[in-house]
Amino acid sequence: MNKFQYIIGTQQHTTGNMSTASKERQARLYNIVKNLFPKVMQQIFKECVSPRGLQGKYKQKFITIDFTANEISLMERLPNIDDFTIELCYKILRYENVFSEPSCKWGNVPHDTEVEIGDDVQRILNATNDVISRKSEEISQLYYEEFQKRTQDVLKRVDKYLCQDTSIQLYQTIQSSDIDITDMLQQLALMQPVNVIQTVDEDSENIERYSRVSRVIIDTFLNIFRDIIRSNISANKLYQMCLSHLKSFSSDQQTVLNGANSSNSYDSMDITLIYKLLRQLSLISPPTNGWGNKPEKADMKLADDVERIRRYRNHLAHRCNTNIGTDEFDDYFDKFRDIGCRMDLNFFNKTNYERLIKLHKTCSMDKQMQTKYMNALKQLENIKCKVYTISVFKTYLCYYSSQNL
Repeated sequence: MNKFQYIIGTQQHTTGNMSTASKERQARLYNIVKNLFPKVMQQIFKECVSPRGLQGKYKQKFITIDFTANEISLMERLPNIDDFTIELCYKILRYENVFSEPSCKWGNVPHDTEVEIGDDVQRILNATNDVISRKSEEISQLYYEEFQKRTQDVLKRVDKYLCQDTSIQLYQTIQSSDIDITDMLQQLALMQPVNVIQTVDEDSENIERYSRVSRVIIDTFLNIFRDIIRSNISANKLYQMCLSHLKSFSSDQQTVLNGANSSNSYDSMDITLIYKLLRQLSLISPPTNGWGNKPEKADMKLADDVERIRRYRNHLAHRCNTNIGTDEFDDYFDKFRDIGCRMDLNFFNKTNYERLIKLHKTCSMDKQMQTKYMNALKQLENIKCKVYTISVFKTYLCYYSSQNL
């Protein structure tokens, strides 16, 4: 054998060893994807979703996820979820909104500082897809070691979230187990990446966004109005001021005013009534552009934000549909947070409205809660239409009577 033949033979031997080593590393990573990650996702699933409750929803066709044929078969076995795949667990966890979505949004790569449970679910999905998509020669020793470290970090946080140490123990068991490398690689070749984006239909996401915006209107903005009027006058004194104006209030509003006087509380008052009281009784200084007019961006008086809240409430209640896109949703919450921040300053930081509004944007919100807030906002428009119809009818009766006198 000459020198050239020796060098070529040595290179081929080294390349062959590298190929064998990388294939073994690839097989061991797939072992994690196949036998560890689904079990970890099932543990998170059980913590966040009741399998038996899910079974009831599924049987009553309350779940509108686009399931594959295999997933339908697995759903039929509820409450048993032992064979639920990573993707199926993810689909339902995301659909049910049982925890906040990752800070980077679903389908992206979380930053190292983002370590909530939603972030780690996204990391599991990303790690799974990375192993499925990589070729064996791309699985270097460095990549292999970093993958193992990242996996252990995720599992420790998951165990902390679940108040257990099951995930890390299962990892150690799987790592020490013998595997058939050829069989693992054959199974890996048949794997399809997890769909981490198109798991919830656009209509459902639109409704969820509408419901989250509605929640700010129905809950937080109403509480802001109550805090404003409460900080200016007691309910008893307010009632005394209203006595000479009672005829300008509807019968329902008069009932609420009587109740507020009895309890010395504003807990039964809605935004419409409080706005009317603030304006009619001059309880706060008027908005920069006057009552009933749209504030300019630079208008920062307390009454300017009162006017903004009223307008947001009416605009949302009058919408012809519940479709709120991502950009519109983000714009709403940016403006809502600004109002919350100014209100916190107005109340000398004794309130936490800005933080609460930020929480409403991403907090857990199941389908029942979505329906509750969506219907509550729609109900406001129905009530307004009913009051308007009665008012018009009374006006017509008065006019008709006068013509016949």
